[in-house]
Amino acid sequence: MSGTAAQSGGLPQSAAVVIVGAGVLGTAIAARLAETSASVVVIERHDDVAEEASKGNAGIATTFYAPPGTLEARLITASWPRWEELCERLDVPYRRCGAVMAAVDDEQATQLGSVAATLTEAGSRVEIITAAEAREREPLLSERCTGALLLPGEGIIDPMRLTWSYAS
Repeated sequence: MSGTAAQSGGLPQSAAVVIVGAGVLGTAIAARLAETSASVVVIERHDDVAEEASKGNAGIATTFYAPPGTLEARLITASWPRWEELCERLDVPYRRCGAVMAAVDDEQATQLGSVAATLTEAGSRVEIITAAEAREREPLLSERCTGALLLPGEGIIDPMRLTWSYAS
C-alpha cells in the first residue's frame, strides 16, 4: 500500500476492492491483496492506521477463543503455528510464551478436563497441569490455584507494529 488518498490527491476513480478501516485486519487484507493484480483502496477516517480497536488490542496471539467447528476456529488453528514466520518476515516482535489458565477453586478444577477437551477440539494444544506446575511456570499465580491448563502455543505480539508493518 503506497500512499494514502490524501497524499495522492484524492480517491482513485475505480478500484477492484475497497477496504473500510486501516486496523490490523484491514491492513492485513490490503497487504495480501497488494500481492495480486487487484487494485486496492483502503479508506480510513483517522489520520493514521491502528487508531481504534487495533490500538487498544491486548497483543495476545491466541490459539483458541472460537467454538469448535466454526470458521473462526479453523482459521485460528491454521494461523497460530505460522506466527513466527509472519513476524520475522514483517519485522514485528513476537514471543510464544504460552499461557496458564488457572482454576482457583475445586469447582473450577473439576471443569479443567472438559475445558481442555473443548480447546483441543477447537485446534489448540493444551495440557492439564498441577497447581505446583502452574506456580512453577507462573510464580505470581494465586495460592488459591488448585490446578490449571497449560496452553503452550499462546503468544504475545505488538499489535500496532503489526498493523504498521502490514500497511507499509
